Amino acid sequence: MTTNSSKNSPNESNQQLNNDQNNGNQISNQPQSQQDEKEKPDFLENVPGEKFIKSVLNPFLGFLQKIGVNVNSTLVTFVIGLSWLVTMEIPNHHQTSRSGAWDIINSASDQSGDGGRTSSLEDLNNWQKQRQKWNIPFVSDLIFGSEIKLEALKASNANLSGIKLDRAILNYANFQESQFWNANFENSILKNVNFQRAILAGANLKYAQLQGANLSGANLSCFHKDNQQQDKQDIKTQCTELINADLTGAKLIGANLIGVDLTGANLKNADLTGTVYNQRTLDTLKIGTPNFQQELENKGYMIKLGIKLISKDLTDVNLSGADLSNAELIGVNLSGADLREVNLQNANLSRSVYTETTKFPDGYSPKNAYLIKHGIKLINKDLSGVNLNNASLVGVNLTKANLANAILTDADLTKAQLKEANLENANLENAKVSEEQLKAAKSLCNAKMPDGEVSDFGCKP
Repeated sequence: MTTNSSKNSPNESNQQLNNDQNNGNQISNQPQSQQDEKEKPDFLENVPGEKFIKSVLNPFLGFLQKIGVNVNSTLVTFVIGLSWLVTMEIPNHHQTSRSGAWDIINSASDQSGDGGRTSSLEDLNNWQKQRQKWNIPFVSDLIFGSEIKLEALKASNANLSGIKLDRAILNYANFQESQFWNANFENSILKNVNFQRAILAGANLKYAQLQGANLSGANLSCFHKDNQQQDKQDIKTQCTELINADLTGAKLIGANLIGVDLTGANLKNADLTGTVYNQRTLDTLKIGTPNFQQELENKGYMIKLGIKLISKDLTDVNLSGADLSNAELIGVNLSGADLREVNLQNANLSRSVYTETTKFPDGYSPKNAYLIKHGIKLINKDLSGVNLNNASLVGVNLTKANLANAILTDADLTKAQLKEANLENANLENAKVSEEQLKAAKSLCNAKMPDGEVSDFGCKP
């Protein structure tokens, strides 16, 4: 009787073993490339132009294999992917980012405040600094993109307080009336920049190149009142630093240099007319640059308690935050002057003149001073010894006014009424006034006429 056995004969077992081994060999002998394809990283995945690159690369690698050239395809794709990233993607990314930054800056050019310009300008400047740091031909352009030029930038009336633009190149930029509280311009190139009436209080301008810059009426003092800032930032007290700055040929007319550190600064040919300063400012000039100390004393005004500024011309001068308590400002020309946050307690402004552009402290009413504007009546007013240099007195009624010893150089008196006005010892040199107007005056005795001649009209025998 024959029975079925679950066990195989020795021959059958050997045959089964050989079959299993052959099957295993078939699996292991599959093309290595097919197995590796699943394991190899694809360095070209999601790279722009992936299909095109692979359509060229794969046939090329296949050709190399056919002719017996052993090439590591993973390494090749890695190198190509990296090259594409460096030569195309990184520059494109930089260009896109820079374009976005410029769009923000340009769109805010007519706006007050920040408008996103602070971070955008800092980013652009940081890119440029990295390019300069590498300073390798082709490589700098390859990695950081083309050179970024911030020259001739327009950002007037902007609030860029605290901005960090150290080592920036900003020649010919227009920052007129902008705010730069505690800004950093260290080692920056700022040639011919317009900082006219800008606030640079607390700014770092060490080693800055400010040749030919216009800082007329600018505030560089230690003053830091945040109520002059549009965003009410909390600004810490610190003084502006112009240490070793080059101010050759710069205009500092009427600038506020109270507390400014000018140690080692070059003020050659700088215009310091009407500049205000204090003893601290003067002391810093004694260190290394004593020649400029005399220049500042001759052309500027030292601010101190109880100062006497009789018949001085403070037109467009920035006095922000100055302590003028008990000061005598008699007969002073304050046209367009900035007196915001100035301490004027017990100050005497008798016979001083101001205009609608003069900025006084909030709530302050100038007593015994006169507003000068087109067509205003100053009949019988005492303007003796007043400084009206370059003043616009068009259409002003000065009938019977006392202008004895007044300074009217370069003043515009077109259509002004001078009937019976007292102009004894007045200086009218280069003033715009007709002979008919002058003949109506009560006296011109010893007055210096527009042509430089001295008049004897009205002199008593």
